[in-house]
Amino acid sequence: MIYTGTLCFVSVMAAVGYYQTYGYDADDVQHKIEAGEIHIGKPSLQPGQRLILNEQEGRYFIEEA
Repeated sequence: MIYTGTLCFVSVMAAVGYYQTYGYDADDVQHKIEAGEIHIGKPSLQPGQRLILNEQEGRYFIEEA
C-alpha cells in the first residue's frame, strides 16, 4: 500500500497544531487556508483510493493499492 499525506485537515485547530511544530502561528495557518495552500475538510478521492485520518495530526491521508 502507498500512503500519501494530503493538505486537508479535520479542523482549523488541527491545522494550527500541525503547523506550530514547524514554527507557524494561527495567523500563518489562516493565511495558508485563504491562499488555498491547505484545506479544511475531506479531500476528493479517485476510484481505488481510501481515505484515512491520522488522528494525531488531524490530517487526512490517501491509501492506494
